[in-house]
Amino acid sequence: MFSIRLNELSFPTEECSARWIGQGTLVSRTNLNWDLPTLGIVSSHSEFNGFASSEWQTKLMAAIRFASQQGYRVLFARDTPYSLAIRTACTSLQVPAIELLVSNQQGTLSRATPEIEDVALRQNGSLVRVSLALERPSDRTDLLHLPIHDRAVVSLSRYLFALEIRSKGKMAELIDLRLRDTAFSPGSVILGIRYEKDLAKKSGNTIAKRWLDQGVIGWISHAGMEVEPSTSTLRMPCHSHGPSTTVPIFFASQWQPLEGKFLIHCTRARRGPWPDQSIEQFHDEIFETPWKSPPTAMDSLMRILEKQRLVATSALKPGSQATVSFSACSLAELMASRRFESHLSRWDWEPYGLMISSQWLASLSCQQVRYCLKAEMQSLSTEESTFAQVYSDTGNGRDWRVEREWRVADDVRLHQLPFSQGAVFVASIDEANRISHLSRWPICVVD
Repeated sequence: MFSIRLNELSFPTEECSARWIGQGTLVSRTNLNWDLPTLGIVSSHSEFNGFASSEWQTKLMAAIRFASQQGYRVLFARDTPYSLAIRTACTSLQVPAIELLVSNQQGTLSRATPEIEDVALRQNGSLVRVSLALERPSDRTDLLHLPIHDRAVVSLSRYLFALEIRSKGKMAELIDLRLRDTAFSPGSVILGIRYEKDLAKKSGNTIAKRWLDQGVIGWISHAGMEVEPSTSTLRMPCHSHGPSTTVPIFFASQWQPLEGKFLIHCTRARRGPWPDQSIEQFHDEIFETPWKSPPTAMDSLMRILEKQRLVATSALKPGSQATVSFSACSLAELMASRRFESHLSRWDWEPYGLMISSQWLASLSCQQVRYCLKAEMQSLSTEESTFAQVYSDTGNGRDWRVEREWRVADDVRLHQLPFSQGAVFVASIDEANRISHLSRWPICVVD
């Protein structure tokens, strides 16, 4: 193990480090020369997995290629939602990088995961994990409310590349403080500018304009100049498939199955990895193909039809076994009662999914969920909790018994589902026509 005291760094000055971070030690497994220039990469993160967008990824590539051209090492904080995106890009492009972890007040690393660290170090010998062990925090009152890991990157970077900054966010406040600090060289901050036209806004008081007047270097992202694609529910995806097949398309009002004959599975907009995808695979994917627009519930449905599988998940469910959920409510009941769950930033049910025969699901040991209170849930065995759910004081105070949930404790392999035992539902005729070549079952259009 190798270590260096913050007050031994040639950059920034000892007095600057004490003000921004405090007193502490940088520790790494390899001997690291901190005199070499570093390019810190930071970003605001206003929306869930915003780093998956093509625009954000374009700016990230610009920053990393700039570091490679100038011979800088990339510095980024691990304790950010986008850290793995930066690591994946640096690893793929073989650009030297430092991943910084900051210890909490108890002296332990904030999110240290040795297994992930070892994988990262094996993948790219130029990626170094450095931990910052703080002994005494900064006593500067105007900095204490700002995240220590962001403070560390902003202050320890000789050059700083800000990918995307929210004007009233904490990262903007940090950069404002750096620009006013004479310990940092003028012109050492680079700002990714979303559109060239942003600089011509009549208001004249955008954060980009203000910072450019203070000596920040603007890096214009030409990705923003591209013609925006239509939403993913309207464009025709490119699939490799045989001759188109024709399946019946009908409106929901034309189909009234007997109550309990079909169970419903709604798909949701994708907000991160697919259910059968690891976090590393997810970042590899967005590195290769960033999101032009966030994937929708329709995209999720199309992937299910292509894969012919509903993948079991354990998110927001008790017990250790992953399951696939269904509702015994009718399609009309679900759509009439749907509401936005603000604590999850998503709708509870979407007008996309599958209706599957309850008789066929019974052959997969599909079981009705037992609703109970928190105290009762704690007394259940692991097997019992697989088919149990707390119904009160969860989901923003909602009583989830209205869902009438059923579960299958395994993936549901749809290639075994007969034509007469299932149906797909979407929100429009246009979408029904666009997936007719994928569906092996009738397609219902939600009224």
